[in-house]
Amino acid sequence: NLAALYVRQERYAEAVDQLLKTVEVDPGYALAYNALGSIYFKHGDLTKAREAYEKAIQADSTYAEAHYNLAEVYIKYNDYVHAERNYRKAVERDPRYAQAYDGLGAMYLKQRKYREAIRELEKAIRTDPTYARAHYNLGSAYLRLGSTSEAQKELDLFAELDELDKKIDKFEHNLLARPRDAALYYSLGILYGEKGWFDKAEAKYRKALEINPALVSAYNNLGNIYLREKQWDRAIAMFRRAISVDSTYALAYCGLGNAYLLDKDYAQAIAAYRRALYFDPTNADAHRNIAVAAQLRQVGRR
Repeated sequence: NLAALYVRQERYAEAVDQLLKTVEVDPGYALAYNALGSIYFKHGDLTKAREAYEKAIQADSTYAEAHYNLAEVYIKYNDYVHAERNYRKAVERDPRYAQAYDGLGAMYLKQRKYREAIRELEKAIRTDPTYARAHYNLGSAYLRLGSTSEAQKELDLFAELDELDKKIDKFEHNLLARPRDAALYYSLGILYGEKGWFDKAEAKYRKALEINPALVSAYNNLGNIYLREKQWDRAIAMFRRAISVDSTYALAYCGLGNAYLLDKDYAQAIAAYRRALYFDPTNADAHRNIAVAAQLRQVGRR
């Protein structure tokens, strides 16, 4: 963990020192070997990187990330046979590993096997639609085949997702200097939500609230995450927390109405929507949903 902190601070020599101490204490610690390999790879020492990744795999043969990283080393050597073998092992160990499918696709691009590249890159995007590099590589493959409209669509998606990733990296880096900045955690929660990484978004919102319990919009956004997960009780609790901080916050009343509506408590939903309209008479969602709730309540009475 100390080594991971040093890596985030770009203090790589100190990180290597800590990781070497780690594997001295526990020679079977695959995570430490993988981290060592990543540092060596970043600094261009491919021989040491390969050795470290191989030790990670020896310690844990199911370690998909280590197989992927070893494949990336072989790509640098233009050894496509061993690269493909390790990419395939990565997806065998973890079929949800989008980076490994993308690695295969990028490798086929280098070999001008464009249709094979498209097949693997489409798997990467099905696995993780927000993985920016896969959209870029897929766009490049379509360009090589002359499919310009498909290529432009993928390259536009890449540009959007890449910008989002850059913002996330910037905020995460800023947290190193400002670890008690609730606004940074809140902003990261929004960005992770846009990526569809709701577990990470939830963690960031909770950290923001730990620092600033009066951050009403963080409670509201947590409520919306729980709505997506169909956890009505948790959603209701978060919207009520938001309202307890700011009793005039119309969005929280609207969210509360949505939670009750989905939980088929139509009377409570209508009451919540009415409160939302009291504080924000122009709220179109509340106007629409209050009519839906009233209609569903009427149907339920028949």
